Amino acid sequence: MRTQLRHLVEMSKRPNVELQVLPFSEGWHPGTVGSFSMLEFPEDVHSPVSYVVSQAGDAYLEREDDMRRVTLTYTHLHAAALSASKSRDLIAAIARDLA
Repeated sequence: MRTQLRHLVEMSKRPNVELQVLPFSEGWHPGTVGSFSMLEFPEDVHSPVSYVVSQAGDAYLEREDDMRRVTLTYTHLHAAALSASKSRDLIAAIARDLA
């Protein structure tokens, strides 16, 4: 696990990677009900799509109101999470503690 955490720290230093940790201390949040991915494409290819994984099954959401809801969930998660630098520091500290 220590090697994996160190790898995350290194990858988080890349300009195209943003890694944020949402600590358990934040309590319940919209992400606890299942994971989701937001997929964006060039406008002439396809409109945005969200892939949602839940206990009720997996779904692809494309409707505007669905995408608005998923985007709001993402916004809340992003705001509640530690900053990228604080997340990196936390992950590095946990990796050191595993040594």
